[in-house]
Amino acid sequence: MEKEQGHCDFFMFENKKGEWQVEVDCTRSADGKEVQKLFSQFVDKETIRISSLNIDTLSDKQTVGFFDTLIDYGITDDWRFEDVIALTFRRGRESKDEEENVDDDSTQEIKNATILSGIRQAILEGGGLREDAFVKQFEENGCIFTAMTFEFSHKTIPEVIHIRAEFKGSPKVFEVSIVDSFETKGPDAKREVSSLPLKKNLEIRSAFWNQARRIFAEVVSEKNDS
Repeated sequence: MEKEQGHCDFFMFENKKGEWQVEVDCTRSADGKEVQKLFSQFVDKETIRISSLNIDTLSDKQTVGFFDTLIDYGITDDWRFEDVIALTFRRGRESKDEEENVDDDSTQEIKNATILSGIRQAILEGGGLREDAFVKQFEENGCIFTAMTFEFSHKTIPEVIHIRAEFKGSPKVFEVSIVDSFETKGPDAKREVSSLPLKKNLEIRSAFWNQARRIFAEVVSEKNDS
């Protein structure tokens, strides 16, 4: 019996001369890391630099600030932030020895409607995540803010998506995925589950990831200047 091998798709875009972006359509959490390893085997390390958005580059407070700013920037001007569907905390950061043996019990995903409603209200009122009492409590307890699932609605077409922004894997690298999509119908805007075409799915994820990349670079720059 032949040994089974996994596979994943990745796409390359030239952002500008000398800079290429590689997007991995992951089926496993390790896919992005494997593609990065693949490229590192073939590129000339003296002339080419491979970079990713790694949570270890940010302090705990900067991570919260990163997600806060990501909400403000959104996807593009065509999309409106509506709600926080879920958020994920992790108890502390892994050491190098622990990275390959991450315990799921150390990660907690919050979907409680009351808690999320308070966070949503803080965001819409301009206070941001850090002003929410629940987020403050988790920060004080030494938890790391690692992921959020947002709801965005399109401003001109009847479309709603749930998009997850997450530092994932070992090491924790930033990823974007669309976990749900809906079409709104009728005067009551009733939602029906829909399926985004692959090209549109990729375009939305790419736009959101690039917003994150710009924010990440700004946060890191501020950190280095301080």
